[in-house]
Amino acid sequence: MNRKNILIVDDNLETLVSLFLTLKKEDFCNKIIIAKTAEAALEQLQKINFNIIISDYKLPGMSGIDFLSHVKDNYPNSTRILLTAFLTNSVKKEAKNKASVKSIIEKPWNKDNLIKLING
Repeated sequence: MNRKNILIVDDNLETLVSLFLTLKKEDFCNKIIIAKTAEAALEQLQKINFNIIISDYKLPGMSGIDFLSHVKDNYPNSTRILLTAFLTNSVKKEAKNKASVKSIIEKPWNKDNLIKLING
């Protein structure tokens, strides 16, 4: 099995902890790193090769879509997933066109669907 390095970016500590605890139980996870800002996440990207990057849409400073767009340009082999409580057609369009996200997950997320998506 190919174990994955996962980066989770969200300014909400509860969300970070919940995602971390959900994913750390899974066999497919090698390393899970959390960051509260896009800027902190960019620092982590320089240190570790991440297979999957999950980012919230609304972040302080750089938006989640801008962050994932940067990831697409600089780390094109990573799988990009947007997490949001504010899903609209314009958010979907921007996420797909600007950041080429694999998927958009709405908050609150379904644990089983999240695990299937990440493990798939």
